[in-house]
Amino acid sequence: MGRDQGLGTAEQRVPRLADLLEISRSSGIPLVLDQKHPVAAMAAARLVDRMHVPTTAFCGSTEGLVAIRAARPDATIYLNDAAYTPPDIRLLATVRPQFYNPLWTNLSPGTVHAMRTFGIALCCWTPNEDADLALVLDLGVDAVMTDRPGRLRALLEERADAGRRPAATSPTTPGPTSSQPAVYQPAVSRPAVPAVPQRALSGAAG
Repeated sequence: MGRDQGLGTAEQRVPRLADLLEISRSSGIPLVLDQKHPVAAMAAARLVDRMHVPTTAFCGSTEGLVAIRAARPDATIYLNDAAYTPPDIRLLATVRPQFYNPLWTNLSPGTVHAMRTFGIALCCWTPNEDADLALVLDLGVDAVMTDRPGRLRALLEERADAGRRPAATSPTTPGPTSSQPAVYQPAVSRPAVPAVPQRALSGAAG
C-alpha cells in the first residue's frame, strides 16, 4: 500500500487528516481536531498551516492545547473540561481559549456567567436527548458537540421560528482521530482570542 493511499481499501478506508482538511477547505466547513498529546497536536497544527486551513480548531488534551497556543497565537481553541468546577484562571490565561468546552452535565448558570465575564464562548459535550439539548440551549451555550446534529438543528430551527434563539447554520465536524461528535454553532466570525483581566490573575495568584 502506498503512503498516499491511507488505511484500508479504495472502497473503505480511514481518511488521512490531509484528506479531511482538503474537504474542509473546499466545503467551507471547519474541523475541530481532538488531539490527545502535544506531539500529535503540533504535528496536526503544522499540517493545518501547510495546507492553509486557518478555520481549523483544536480541542483535547490540555498539554496539547498549551503547545498549540504557544506556537499559534491566533488558533481557535476549545478547552475541554470534565471537572465539576471551572478551570483555574491561570490555565485560562495560558491557553486563552475562544470556547470553554465542559461535559454538559457540569454546566451551570454560574459557569456560563464566569466565562462570559472573561469573553470566552461556551460549548459543551455530549448531550443527545431532546431534553438535554434543550437544557444546554436554555443555559445559553454558543455551540454544542452532539451525536445527533440533525435533531439539534431541528430544535434550533424550532426556537428560531418561535423567536427564542437564532438557528445554527455553520456545522463543524470532528477530526479523523476523534470520537467527538459534530458541533453546531451560529454562523459568526471567528471569535477573538480572549484576554483574561489582570485583576483576575492577581486574585488567583494570591
